[in-house]
Amino acid sequence: MIAHRRVAAIIPLVTAFANALCAQARVFESDSGDVRITGIPMVLQIGRSYCAPATMVRVLRYYGIEAEQKILAERAGSTDDNGTDVGKMLEEVSKICAGYNLKVEAIMDFDYARYAAIIAKYNAIAAKRDSPALGLNEKHIDLSKTFANADIEILRQTATKRDLRAFSKTVRGHVRGETPLIWGVVLGIAPEPDIAPYTSGGHLRLITGFNDKTSEIIYSDPWGPKHATKRMPLADAYAITMSLHALAPILSNQDAAP
Repeated sequence: MIAHRRVAAIIPLVTAFANALCAQARVFESDSGDVRITGIPMVLQIGRSYCAPATMVRVLRYYGIEAEQKILAERAGSTDDNGTDVGKMLEEVSKICAGYNLKVEAIMDFDYARYAAIIAKYNAIAAKRDSPALGLNEKHIDLSKTFANADIEILRQTATKRDLRAFSKTVRGHVRGETPLIWGVVLGIAPEPDIAPYTSGGHLRLITGFNDKTSEIIYSDPWGPKHATKRMPLADAYAITMSLHALAPILSNQDAAP
């Protein structure tokens, strides 16, 4: 379980990378259309509320950075009752990455205005269908609670074709660049295989691939090997997305020059 807080606005898509830092990694392509990153270590979360530290340890180890789940959880203040403040977790990961010339890049951050717009559009559609509306606090959105009872069919309709194209382009670019995406979602909205019926709330996992033939994303959960490679329709994946981050190189002025 993860706890969300309001932070910065959406930041533009970053260029995918990883070849230099992760020579052992590669992108696997199958005849069925799957394109996915291999070589990402599995780290089983130590408790129901420790998906964030487990997921971040997986990414750090993928880049060859040694990290321990318990230590990272302590630094971020993770608890069994309240989960993890993802903003604080990302701050701690940023500190670790700085020593490796890496930084955390926000592709889709926790932005109040974005969620408020989604909720407004959702409620307009829900009103026409005589369905319950989603509540909105004027100062803060608890994503897990706000979207817990959302109707996936209505939530899908809040996304435009442009939204889905941009999301798909982001996933394809990062996967092709061997860069796992740190994916914040709300569970219990979209149908998922092999997931306990009581599982709900904020959650952190990795997007590791895609399949354009089936319009699916491929993802991985810190719940063990059984959950290492799973898939979901692109529209559903976008609908439940609360945040999207990646690790990116810190470019020097010389590298950044055109």
